[in-house]
Amino acid sequence: MIRRIVDTGPEPTALAAVRALDPELAAAVERALTVDPAGRPADGAGLVELLTARGTGHHEPTVVDDVREEITRGWRTLAL
Repeated sequence: MIRRIVDTGPEPTALAAVRALDPELAAAVERALTVDPAGRPADGAGLVELLTARGTGHHEPTVVDDVREEITRGWRTLAL
Protein backbone atom coordinates (compact mmCIF):
# COMPACT_ATOMS: atom_id res chain seq x y z
CA MET A 1 0.00 0.00 0.00
CA ILE A 2 2.77 2.44 0.88
CA ARG A 3 4.50 1.67 -2.43
CA ARG A 4 1.29 2.50 -4.31
CA ILE A 5 0.89 5.81 -2.48
CA VAL A 6 4.55 6.70 -3.01
CA ASP A 7 4.32 5.85 -6.71
CA THR A 8 0.92 7.39 -7.49
CA GLY A 9 -0.03 9.82 -4.73
CA PRO A 10 -3.35 9.90 -2.90
CA GLU A 11 -6.38 8.24 -4.48
CA PRO A 12 -8.31 11.04 -6.28
CA THR A 13 -11.82 9.98 -5.22
CA ALA A 14 -10.85 9.69 -1.56
CA LEU A 15 -9.05 13.04 -1.70
CA ALA A 16 -12.13 14.66 -3.30
CA ALA A 17 -14.28 13.30 -0.45
CA VAL A 18 -11.91 14.78 2.13
CA ARG A 19 -11.82 18.07 0.20
CA ALA A 20 -15.63 18.26 0.32
CA LEU A 21 -15.50 17.98 4.12
CA ASP A 22 -12.42 20.10 4.83
CA PRO A 23 -10.38 21.73 2.05
CA GLU A 24 -7.47 22.56 4.39
CA LEU A 25 -7.19 18.96 5.58
CA ALA A 26 -7.34 17.75 1.97
CA ALA A 27 -4.48 20.10 1.06
CA ALA A 28 -2.42 18.74 3.98
CA VAL A 29 -3.17 15.12 3.01
CA GLU A 30 -2.30 15.82 -0.62
CA ARG A 31 1.01 17.38 0.36
CA ALA A 32 1.86 14.63 2.86
CA LEU A 33 1.20 11.94 0.23
CA THR A 34 2.62 13.66 -2.83
CA VAL A 35 4.74 11.55 -5.17
CA ASP A 36 7.57 14.12 -5.06
CA PRO A 37 9.58 13.47 -1.87
CA ALA A 38 10.71 17.11 -1.77
CA GLY A 39 7.06 18.16 -1.43
CA ARG A 40 6.39 15.97 1.62
CA PRO A 41 7.10 16.93 5.24
CA ALA A 42 10.67 15.90 6.06
CA ASP A 43 9.82 14.37 9.44
CA GLY A 44 7.19 13.99 12.13
CA ALA A 45 7.58 17.58 13.29
CA GLY A 46 6.96 18.77 9.73
CA LEU A 47 3.85 16.59 9.50
CA VAL A 48 2.52 17.97 12.79
CA GLU A 49 3.16 21.50 11.54
CA LEU A 50 1.38 20.74 8.27
CA LEU A 51 -1.64 19.22 10.01
CA THR A 52 -1.99 21.97 12.59
CA ALA A 53 -1.23 25.04 10.46
CA ARG A 54 -3.97 27.62 10.77
CA GLY A 55 -4.47 28.17 7.04
CA THR A 56 -7.60 30.28 6.50
CA GLY A 57 -8.19 30.64 10.21
CA HIS A 58 -11.50 28.78 10.53
CA HIS A 59 -10.06 26.83 13.48
CA GLU A 60 -9.90 28.32 16.93
CA PRO A 61 -6.34 28.48 18.38
CA THR A 62 -7.31 26.34 21.38
CA VAL A 63 -8.52 23.57 19.05
CA VAL A 64 -5.30 23.78 17.02
CA ASP A 65 -3.23 23.57 20.18
CA ASP A 66 -5.20 20.53 21.35
CA VAL A 67 -4.81 18.82 17.98
CA ARG A 68 -1.08 19.60 17.89
CA GLU A 69 -0.64 18.14 21.38
CA GLU A 70 -2.63 14.99 20.53
CA ILE A 71 -0.70 14.40 17.29
CA THR A 72 2.62 15.01 19.02
CA ARG A 73 1.73 12.63 21.86
CA GLY A 74 0.68 9.95 19.35
CA TRP A 75 3.77 10.47 17.23
CA ARG A 76 6.04 9.99 20.24
CA THR A 77 4.40 6.64 21.04
CA LEU A 78 5.28 5.19 17.63
CA ALA A 79 8.19 2.79 17.72
CA LEU A 80 9.89 3.26 14.39
